[in-house]
Parts: sequence; structure tokens; C-alpha cells
Amino acid sequence: ILGRIITRETEGDFTRYDVQVKDVFKRSRAFRVRRGVEQLWIKNLDLSCRCPRIKLGRDYLILGKKAMRDRKPGMVVDKRSIVLEWRSDLNLRMRRMSTKTAKCRPRY
Repeated sequence: ILGRIITRETEGDFTRYDVQVKDVFKRSRAFRVRRGVEQLWIKNLDLSCRCPRIKLGRDYLILGKKAMRDRKPGMVVDKRSIVLEWRSDLNLRMRRMSTKTAKCRPRY
């Protein structure tokens, strides 16, 4: 997804970010993300590396899966997820990838 970080709040072992979802590049039947405000959870331990340092008011590309085991509403970012600060050149790349994906046969 492409989203703008709106707020940040620490809750126990996690930090919760409210993300204004601007675009969804891949949709999943198991977990639907829609435009609007979603919650993004990151363990405080994972935030300590500061790669990237997540700043309020900035746009980020967030790649990962919904973690069901954490019982948090929204998306949970872990060590297998990718969070990149959005750059304008990523827009064209993401559009190209999504059109290539649409041309592939569905897997059963």
C-alpha cells in the first residue's frame, strides 16, 4: 500500500501509526485494505534500528502480510515486511508491476 503517516502512539511493546491509505497495489481475499485510515503496528524493538525512520506527514510504501497472531486491528509490520519512503519514481515502477501481475494466470 501507499500511505501517509498521520499519528503515532506507543502502546506497550508496539507503536501504532494511523496511516491514510492513498493507494492499494495488491489486494488479498484474506485481508482487505481500503483507502482511508488504517492502523499500522510496529514492535518497538523493530523501530530501534531506524531503517527507515518513520516520520509523521511523509508517504511510505508498505509491503507485507497481515499477521493474524498478533491480534492487532490493521496491519502489523515485522522483520519480513518492507517500509520504504515514497519517491515519485516508485509510482511508475509499481504501476508496471501491477499490470504485469494482472496478465499472469491465477494460481489454484
